[in-house]
Amino acid sequence: DMILIYQDGKTTRAQTLEHAEQFSALKRRFADAHSADTLDAVLRMRMTGDRAPLLDVICPSEQEYFSMYRYGSNPIVLRDDEHYVDIGAYDGDTLRKFLIATRHRYESIHAFEPDPSNFAALQQRMRATPGPIFLHNQAVGNSDQPLSFSAKGNMGSRVEAGGDIQVPSVRLDEVLEKITLLKMDVEGFEAQVLLGGAQLIGRYRPRVAITCYHHALDLLDIVAVLDQIYPEARLRLRHYV
Repeated sequence: DMILIYQDGKTTRAQTLEHAEQFSALKRRFADAHSADTLDAVLRMRMTGDRAPLLDVICPSEQEYFSMYRYGSNPIVLRDDEHYVDIGAYDGDTLRKFLIATRHRYESIHAFEPDPSNFAALQQRMRATPGPIFLHNQAVGNSDQPLSFSAKGNMGSRVEAGGDIQVPSVRLDEVLEKITLLKMDVEGFEAQVLLGGAQLIGRYRPRVAITCYHHALDLLDIVAVLDQIYPEARLRLRHYV
C-alpha cells in the first residue's frame, strides 16, 4: 500500500507486471551492467515493497545528473562549452551545482520554472551571478497553449488537470537555438517535453539527464520518445539516495 510518488504500490505493481516484457527488453539495451542491475533492483522493490535491493545499486546524491568533481566515473562529464538547459529548475539548486561543476565556464544556460514562488526563489539565487543565464517563468511541453498547473511552491509543483493556476507553455524547438546538455525533472511530464524538442534534440544530440520515477511507466514512455527522436542514444539508469 505504500505510495510511490503519484501511484500506490498496487497500481505500480500491476502496471509493471503488465509491461514485464518491455522492461525485460529495455534491460538488454542498457550501455552498462550497473544500469541493468539498477532496473532489476527497482523492479524487485515494486513487486515486494522491500527497498533492500536498492542498497546494492544506489548512487550518492552528489552524482545526481552530473558530478561537481572531476575525479572518478560518471555518466555525464561536463565541458567548458555547454549550452545547458534546465527544465524544472525549481529554486536553482541544480543550476548552482552546474555552475560549480563547470567552474563557471560554459556557453549559455536556459532555466525553465513555471511555479511563481519557485521562480522568484530562482531569480533571487541567480540575481548576482554574471554570465549568459536566461530564466524563463514558463512550463515546457509539446504545445504553446497554457497548461493547468498545481503550484505548490516546492519540488512537487507540476502540470495537473484541475490545477490552481494556468501557466504559459513553450516548445523547446521554438525557443532554443542550441543545446548540448539537458536536465529535466517535471513530475511525470518528461515525455511531452521531449516531443516538443524533437527537432532540437535530433539535430544537436545532447546528453540528457531525465527523471523517470514518478509513475510506473515513465521509464518506458521516455525511452519510447527517445527512440523516435534520438534512436542511437546510449541508455544508462541510476538510482540516487
